[in-house]
Order: sequence, then structure tokens, then C-alpha cells
Amino acid sequence: MADELKAGSLEGLGRAIARYEDALIDDAVATARARIESGPSGRAARSSSARFVALFAAAITVLAVVFGVLLFVRSRTSEPAPLADVTFETASVKGVVGDPIETAAQEVPVHFSDGTEVRFSGSTKARVKQVSPHGARVAIERGRASITVVPKASSQWVFDVGPFAVAVKGTRFDTGWDPVHEVFDLELHEGSVRVSGPTIEGEREVTSGVLRIALKIEEPSFDEPAPPPSSAPTAKTKPNAPSPAAPSWRALSAEGRYADAMTAVGSRFDSICESGSADDVVTLGDTARLSNDARRAKSAYEAVRRRFPSSAEAGLAAFALGRMAAHRADHREAARWFDVFSSERPNDRLAREALGRAMEAHDHAGNVAEARARADRYLTSYPDGPHAKLARKIKGE
Repeated sequence: MADELKAGSLEGLGRAIARYEDALIDDAVATARARIESGPSGRAARSSSARFVALFAAAITVLAVVFGVLLFVRSRTSEPAPLADVTFETASVKGVVGDPIETAAQEVPVHFSDGTEVRFSGSTKARVKQVSPHGARVAIERGRASITVVPKASSQWVFDVGPFAVAVKGTRFDTGWDPVHEVFDLELHEGSVRVSGPTIEGEREVTSGVLRIALKIEEPSFDEPAPPPSSAPTAKTKPNAPSPAAPSWRALSAEGRYADAMTAVGSRFDSICESGSADDVVTLGDTARLSNDARRAKSAYEAVRRRFPSSAEAGLAAFALGRMAAHRADHREAARWFDVFSSERPNDRLAREALGRAMEAHDHAGNVAEARARADRYLTSYPDGPHAKLARKIKGE
């Protein structure tokens, strides 16, 4: 029995108890036979049997207590099998922790194995810094992202957006960091987040709306007067020395300097809208939107749809117009544009998000039948998508 206990096996302990019980019974039988053969009195035999029963019961009680204690200790000290870390991938490659993720003009979606999705906008630089069984830590060093984290009680997601940290359990939001102007912003669509960083004491819980924090006080721009013309070169100047070319508005936009890019566009805005390529005009609209110039953003997107009605850029413009309408709580207009995108680009990478947002907008606008119809479509096509919970709620499930 000692060997079984040392082995630390509950099955072994059970077998040891059974063998000990068998030994006690065997001893009792042998004792009874011996007393019968020697002719003991009935009273002595009964007394011996009673002592045996008492000793046997005491031994069983002690062993049962030991067995129960070992069961309790094992249940408290046993550890579940470790969970696997979440994994992630882009449309083309498997994700690697620490590798930079840089986008050009178009957005790049990153899918995580728990269902979480991060869509980095054009001209964004980011990286996944750490993964765990319950989430990840993602850094956005420049640019913007649309983020959908699947709600789970054990979720532990953190997004480092510039010098700010956004802690998330499960929600949908857009966020970004402009390193040139040192501006952080966050637009919450669902759930809540906790934000910490410069100018925030402790943590700030955001449950709705838009949070925008500018760290740098912008100085007013001004033009220095040009130096008077001189016929002879001085020691500080070189004849015919070309002045360095100013960066183009597209280069400034690619660096996340959206306000500077719109300044560089200047009076050429209308001409770009009317003569620029589809990519130029939709990028101009994105630049205006991200510089908080909603009026010119709308003009550029409408120009794309008018001049290039069957292009992928026209679809992106419709989606952007839907986002802008949702941002100003014009739910009917948002629903219209997201429906336009869904009908024109049913197989686009943004099709799932457009259908979900159309359903959400119809629901907010009070269009019960329209919201329910889109909820049916959503659950049929994307039963595990980020809007599935809302779709089931709309359907009353």
C-alpha cells in the first residue's frame, strides 16, 4: 500500500484500500475458524466478532478520509491543459509577431484566429507586438484602423495607438494616431473601451461618441517676406541653385499628414476631382475626411461615383459616404450608402462589413422590416461574423 501511495495515483490508492479490506476479511475468517475449532463459548465468540467489526469499521473510516483528502488536493492542484495563443494572418501571408505591417493606398485586413479583425487604412504603419491565449497587443505607430474584437469574458486586447493605450474586451471602434500633429482619435461604434496615456489621469472609459486628443498646440502658419532681388550672388547664395521641391499632397497623405496634404492641394481641389484618376480622387476624399474636412470629402467621393460609376473606387466612395453619414448619426443616409455598396460590390472584401453596417443603420433608423431582412442575409452568409450578435437580437433569437 505504501508503494501505491508514493506513486501519487488515485487509482492505485483505490486498489490498495481494496486489498487492505480483503486482508482484514481474510484475517477475520481465519480467526473465526480457529475459535470454532478450539470450541470457544458463544459469548466469547460474539465478543471477538464485535471487536473485529469495530476495528474494521474504524479502519475503513480512516482510509476513506485519506482517500477523500487526496481527491480534494488533486482537484485543487490539477491544472487545465494550456490554451494555444491566438494567431493572425493578412490576405497574403501568415502573421509573425513583431514584423511591421505597412499599408499603401488601400487598407489591409488582419484576421485573428478568435474572430477578431483589424483593418488598417492606407498609409498606416503597425505591428502585432504580443499574442496570448486571450488576445494580443497591437501597436499603431502611424495611421488608422477599424477594429472589431469578439466579446469574450477572458478577452485581453490592448491597442497602443501612438502614446495612448486602448484596452478592449469586445467592441467595434475606429482609432488613429497622427504623429506629425500628435493627434489621437477614437470613434466608438459598439461596447466600451478604456483609454490611458498623456493628459489622462489613470484610465478613461469611453462608452460612446468620439474622443480626440491633440498633444501639440499648433502655431499659426505664416509666409516670410521674400528677400530683395540681387544682381550679384552673395556668399550665402549660389546662382541658379534650384530650390528643393515641396512634397506632393499624395506623399504628405501617405505619411499621415492629412491637414498638410489638403493645404498642398489648395485651389487645385476641384480640378483634381474633375480630371484626376479614380485612385487620385478617392485618395483625395480619404485625405479630406481624415483631416476632418467633411464637406470636401463628400465632394470628392461624389465625383468618383459620377465619373467612374462601375469602378472599385466608386464602391469605396459609397462605403466612405456611408461611414460619414453614420458618424453624424444620419442613419437613413448611412443605410442607403451601405446598401448601394452591397448591391454594387457583393463579393468585395468589405461586403461583410457593409451588410452588417446596413443592418445596423436600418435598425437605428427604425426600419424594422429592412433590418430584419439584412439580419437574415447576414446570418446566412456570416453566422460567426462581428455583427452576428446584433442580427440575432434583431430577429428576436
